[in-house]
Amino acid sequence: MEDHPSTGTGKPELLKGRNMEMSRRINNQHRLTYFIDEENKIVEVLSAYGHYDDK
Repeated sequence: MEDHPSTGTGKPELLKGRNMEMSRRINNQHRLTYFIDEENKIVEVLSAYGHYDDK
């Protein structure tokens, strides 16, 4: 993920309606949700537990 945050294992996908937020599978239950700042070359992890909209 460090070299190519939008490709690779875990089926990375751009989240609809969210500006440059992506998600990839950790396992069947949990997702890694992160934001890609292309300009500054930064990947910020937003969540690593549950599914994107779990409350």
